Amino acid sequence: MAIEIIPINGRCPYFDYNVFEQSVYKTLKDLDNTCKNIKIFLLNNFPVLISNLINIDLLLIIVVEKTQGNYYIVRKDKNYTKYLYNQIIPIKFITDYQYNQIYIRDKKGEIIYTENAELDFSTEINALKNGLSTYLKEKVELEKLEHLYINPLIFIKNQSTRHVTNNYLVANYFTFENLNYYFWKNEEEKYFNSYSKWKEEGVFGLVVDNDIKKIITQAAKDSKYGYLTKKKIDLLTDQIYNIRTLREEIEVKKLISIEGKAGTGKTNRLISIAQYCLKQNKNVLFLTYNKLLVYDISLLLQNNKRENTQKNIVVTTFHSFFFNICRKIGVIKLIGQKRYEEIVEVLKISMAKVYEVLKNNLNHIENLLTINRVYQKEGDILKTFFQNHKELNETETSYAIEYTNFNHSNIQEILKEENIENFIQKKKEAVKDLYFSENKDSILFFKDYEEVLRVLFKVFLNPQEFYDKYKVGNSYELLNDSLAIESKRKFLVENGKIPFNSYKCLIDEKKSFFCKYDVICIDEAQDCENIEKELLFYLFKGKAIAIANGGQEQLVRYGKLCNWKSPEIITTHTLKKKSLRTKAAVIDFCNFIAKKGGIKDFNLEPLDSEDQGQIIFDFRTPNNDIAELFLTLQKKGELNHNSTYESILTLIMPEGEKDFSLHQYGSVIKINENNYIEENNISEKKADWYLLPILEDKGIHCYSATRDKSNPIFSFEDMRIMHYESCRGLEAWSVCCFSLNDFFYGKYGDEKAERYLLNEKRNDLTNEMRKIMYATTWVLMALTRAMDTLYIQLNKPNDMFLKQKYYPGDPIFESWVEEYISINQGNNNIKVIR
Repeated sequence: MAIEIIPINGRCPYFDYNVFEQSVYKTLKDLDNTCKNIKIFLLNNFPVLISNLINIDLLLIIVVEKTQGNYYIVRKDKNYTKYLYNQIIPIKFITDYQYNQIYIRDKKGEIIYTENAELDFSTEINALKNGLSTYLKEKVELEKLEHLYINPLIFIKNQSTRHVTNNYLVANYFTFENLNYYFWKNEEEKYFNSYSKWKEEGVFGLVVDNDIKKIITQAAKDSKYGYLTKKKIDLLTDQIYNIRTLREEIEVKKLISIEGKAGTGKTNRLISIAQYCLKQNKNVLFLTYNKLLVYDISLLLQNNKRENTQKNIVVTTFHSFFFNICRKIGVIKLIGQKRYEEIVEVLKISMAKVYEVLKNNLNHIENLLTINRVYQKEGDILKTFFQNHKELNETETSYAIEYTNFNHSNIQEILKEENIENFIQKKKEAVKDLYFSENKDSILFFKDYEEVLRVLFKVFLNPQEFYDKYKVGNSYELLNDSLAIESKRKFLVENGKIPFNSYKCLIDEKKSFFCKYDVICIDEAQDCENIEKELLFYLFKGKAIAIANGGQEQLVRYGKLCNWKSPEIITTHTLKKKSLRTKAAVIDFCNFIAKKGGIKDFNLEPLDSEDQGQIIFDFRTPNNDIAELFLTLQKKGELNHNSTYESILTLIMPEGEKDFSLHQYGSVIKINENNYIEENNISEKKADWYLLPILEDKGIHCYSATRDKSNPIFSFEDMRIMHYESCRGLEAWSVCCFSLNDFFYGKYGDEKAERYLLNEKRNDLTNEMRKIMYATTWVLMALTRAMDTLYIQLNKPNDMFLKQKYYPGDPIFESWVEEYISINQGNNNIKVIR
């Protein structure tokens, strides 16, 4: 018997390897020794970050050799036999509930909960499944991956319960016997064949071993960081000892505010607090606004030397955190229901009016048709009548025209009442897809974000009012998917209705699970909306909250500074004005731009360094020669022991993209300003920077965040390319700012610019000054990403994408740059290319 159990990357601390190995032999023996050749790979602590929500504690890979007389029967019934061929299982161990009483709610056993919280890791399971699949397909590049199937496992350690449902195993010990029981009970898995290639004959030996080697080699390569990341990790370790001075404030649940200017280390201090709390065995939630920054922070925490702990840090965005809550308690669906009812009511009233006008003017219409039929089509005659009829408003006229087309302009068909009903039903189905389809929840959420959060707050504060207003009791079919009512019908539904007490119990359980964190860290807190702050205070009342606050000069998301003063105890730690990352040349230019743009008290102090860094001003239109610049910057980073990822960050305008694919994907529903249901055909665009092919031809590997941010899996060999708006909180040895003057004028002309700092009433703060300050704040956010070298490309007036729309007439930003160049003539740290 050739049973191979192969540990990789050390040993996972959550189970006993000797016990696991013994259980492998026992289980296979109990299977009548039919499986004689099997390989089990145990890859501990998978080193690549495939999701910011969850890491892989153990990547379990099982491969059964396909040969005569060798097979692994998982389950054999009268009608079918389930075989296990191979499995790729990312496993997360949950140890928070090992002493809790575990309950199983429904007959299928799909709902697992404790005394006060439902254990719902569905979001994390999807993240593991999608993230690892994408990584193996796009990075490892194994052959024949069309049928790759990843089925994650959440192992919940519990002393008194053994239970299995899809993707969950509850048990006291992680053994192969329990794993086999999980396979046997798993109803979702049909074939137990994660990777079809490994099912083929003749691949069990060298081929499988080589594929595993590919995975390990690529993972090691992608997790190899450079000097900057190492320096950050060392800094975090050093700061943790200083953070211990905050221990009392954390323990007494104070609101801790870390305040400072751009680049002074606010986020790093916040990460240090998170890391310290993890070492103190606390669950930590880290919230920020930038999806790409989420990856950077998660990467930093993963690469930091971790002590064995039963707790976890989750790094995510505000939007993702709140969307998950709203979706899982049905808020978005119920808001959609209310809006859907309003839209359908307008539709019915409009069509009733159209039919009334038709009936009352039938003789007139017939005369029009008789007189004009020779010269015009019937449809055009009818539409002209509707368009010019004074009794019809815009919405009613729009529906009348569409209804005419619906009936192929046949007056006899138009007059039939059943066709009116058919048309109404068609429009109802169309708009129903917009408001109720699962994949449309995010669209509705982002479309009215603040209002959705206000409704969510009402759910928590006054669930009875919400229950009554949104008719939760009658919304069984609507909420079935998002709340999984079907699986817990006996608990939630009585006579086809959802009782208030049942719904309130569900809300409380979901809230308890989402609020399981002991410490909450909030980055860029100055840009919070008040409802976000109030919700966080409510959800995490009695918990420690630490915020990084950049103040007014770093305000870009909203035009009003968030006031974090509250009845809670607050302590403020103000950092020095000295930058922890940026050298003198870059800081000097930033201070100059801040002064010109009216940003008072910016006055950053540079990092202490032997050299002062460099600024390159380029007034040329980019062409094929641009690759030489990037190769030079890449080499500069390498000489300082930085990876490509750490060496270069490239910022561009959306207008600098080029379409690489363009295809129709159907119609989209939109409700216009008159509550008319529009159905439009639209095209899907995916775009990359137009200079990207030039860089790739020179061997520069790039991650294009302008194309897709849904799976931000990077390699440290990738250079990042992104829109300016996505760079907040990031940094690199060299930063390349393309079309920077265009970016300035785009923000200058933004509607939000005139609403900037409206809470401040000052005679010197004119409308023009508000616009300049708003644009300057955004530009400074980009400039302060650089550590050593700042490359600035300025478009000529004729090449400016936004000239016609936003250009103020006077070259404001260009005049600032020219003045700075003039002042610094002879400065060897300044290079100008014209």
